[in-house]
Amino acid sequence: MAKIDWPAGEKRSLIGKRIDRADGPAKATGAAKYSYDINPPGLLWAKLVTSPHAKAEIANLDLSAAAALPGVKATWKDDLKEVQYVVQIVDAVAA
Repeated sequence: MAKIDWPAGEKRSLIGKRIDRADGPAKATGAAKYSYDINPPGLLWAKLVTSPHAKAEIANLDLSAAAALPGVKATWKDDLKEVQYVVQIVDAVAA
């Protein structure tokens, strides 16, 4: 195992010292903006539909009702007819 030679406590510049972060107050008060908070115009949201079963056969996936809803821009379904594992994505809707 490697031997780590730490400097003496009085010679340490960061370890054990208080460090003020410029973004600390914004994060602590909830004022900070994260990428999840930014929604540009035209942004699409997707809903994935997953299988609750493993080793299942898909008899039919009809997305016509979802595609007809207002605001829906695209639908997708997997061409495979057999689900291999639980939570396998079988279709998606973007609106």
